Amino acid sequence: MEGLPLFVATRPLLTFAIAAATVVCAAVLAWWILRRVRGPLWNVLAFTWPRAVGLLPALSRLRTPAAWQGGTLVLDLLLGFGIVLLAVGVFFEVADEIDLDEGLGRFDLAVSTELARSASPETLQTFAAITHLGDAATQWAIGVVVALFLVVRRKRLLTIAWIAAVAGNGVLNRVLKAIFERDRPLHEHGFAEVHGWSFPSGHTAGSVAVYGMLAYLLCRAAPPLWRLPIALSGLAIALLVGYSRVVLQVHYVSDVLAAFLTAGAWLIVCIGAAHVVGVHYAHRASAGIAADR
Repeated sequence: MEGLPLFVATRPLLTFAIAAATVVCAAVLAWWILRRVRGPLWNVLAFTWPRAVGLLPALSRLRTPAAWQGGTLVLDLLLGFGIVLLAVGVFFEVADEIDLDEGLGRFDLAVSTELARSASPETLQTFAAITHLGDAATQWAIGVVVALFLVVRRKRLLTIAWIAAVAGNGVLNRVLKAIFERDRPLHEHGFAEVHGWSFPSGHTAGSVAVYGMLAYLLCRAAPPLWRLPIALSGLAIALLVGYSRVVLQVHYVSDVLAAFLTAGAWLIVCIGAAHVVGVHYAHRASAGIAADR
């Protein structure tokens, strides 16, 4: 581990390529595993649910909605809840290790120090351009344009979900920064000038929320074959923005990691809520049509 900060500082593009490939492969593998285990998990859930309803009569209202009969909604919610809990747990582990007397804190400082010594002006200029994808002005512009588009198309539920994902993540990030009050790394190269607290990274968290939610909206309208490339494109942009903050030495590695965990968890909550409400209203609409007939 001692040579890793030097490797990151002297080979930033190669480091990003390795990190991005690892994350993308892990995401694809996780997606494949979840699709494989949903069937067996559903069989277990379908077997145990009627017995749980018998023991807890309060659950009887959830016995027969159309989404439950389809066999996916409740299971997807449980899986999403598990992923959110895992992300929150890892976040607190990261937060516990950011002090300079901890291993992660020492690694953060070593990477930042080596980058300050080794990063070339050309590298810094490249990542200074990339980091604008996560600027507050960029996020606001995308947020307003997408919100207006959804309003014009009369997508009220998706409009609320979009605003909740983008604005809610901004509030969450500001609250966490105020709680931890971590100072930023020293950056005197002149390619980026940032003030305020460091943990978690606001650029990274905003990119996860904005580009992640945008990818979700596009996936809803795209053919199935395009959904994975769209999702991976959103992930790639967020990774680029997050990595740029480290190379520019305006954030530590753990700041970016924590931002991915918090914003990713919030994104799952917003998408899950939109999905549940959408299914609920679709079920009510179909039930009304059936009654009219």
